[in-house]
Amino acid sequence: MSSSLMEPLAAKRLKLAMDNIHNSEIPNQDIKQPDWSLLPFTVLRHIYSFSSNKDLYNMSLTCKTWLEPFVAPEIWRSLTFRFDRNQDLYVTRFLKRILPVSLRHLNIDFKEADKGIIVSEIDSLECVKLVIRHMIIHKVKNLVSLRLANIGRFTKNWPEDRKRKDLVMLVKCFIEMQTDLQVFNLSCAGLDLETGRKMMLKLGLNCGSNVHKLVIDDFISNDYEGNEDFVDMMYKSLLEPLRYFIKLT
Repeated sequence: MSSSLMEPLAAKRLKLAMDNIHNSEIPNQDIKQPDWSLLPFTVLRHIYSFSSNKDLYNMSLTCKTWLEPFVAPEIWRSLTFRFDRNQDLYVTRFLKRILPVSLRHLNIDFKEADKGIIVSEIDSLECVKLVIRHMIIHKVKNLVSLRLANIGRFTKNWPEDRKRKDLVMLVKCFIEMQTDLQVFNLSCAGLDLETGRKMMLKLGLNCGSNVHKLVIDDFISNDYEGNEDFVDMMYKSLLEPLRYFIKLT
């Protein structure tokens, strides 16, 4: 390398060395600690979005510097969870630490994990109920998008099981609260025909004119399979509520 090219590089290294010497002479008490609350909300959201359920909860228990921006409602406009019987309890603990009043996008997948530390089905069910109830208590009713996918693993034979029935009623109440939905996904819900019809009718009356994306594949339980009149019954039952969703293509 020629000397003419090395001169700027040498000068740059000298300046860096001098800066390091200068910084080392600054008393520790004069160095200001970083204030995480000054970070843009979008940056904080991205930081948290890469964290596991357990890490999110642990973050909420740390020092005040982290906690204040962590619990700020404005941060939590979008939440994504997996209730897969793996770390489900940490989701409920995490949510107790924040106020979801500014929430606009909620995405929860209930598909069971293939591996990991699997908790009991009952424990997982109770965690889901606590989360939905938390949303209802804090009047989270202005969601723009809502996805509750694969909740059917909790709804099988729900009329005969008190815990499962409680969950279905909570989900029904939460969905029927919504007034601003534009995207709604309740795929693989496994509901009975009448409950599904009433839920969709209420949702259609509340915000059907705003919804432009509706995902309800396997929304109704497959227990009706084999019934020759099922398709006709489902068509007639859902025809009335679906007419309120005028933006669907």
